[in-house]
Amino acid sequence: MSIFVFLKLIGSLALLMYGMKTMSEALQKLTGGHLRHILGGNDHEPFYRAVNWYICDSFCTVFYCDNGNDS
Repeated sequence: MSIFVFLKLIGSLALLMYGMKTMSEALQKLTGGHLRHILGGNDHEPFYRAVNWYICDSFCTVFYCDNGNDS
């Protein structure tokens, strides 16, 4: 592996980490405490915790995943 390939790999990982940090900060600023309140509201009950994560995962799958339909 040449040094340029290694530098590209390190640079791309650094850019990815910076983008993830920036996006998470923007999401936290946008939602404020509302998202934390919704997701953390029922942490004392394991059943409600599982239901919350199932619903959130379903929404993420429906709205953000491409299932191959390019219509």
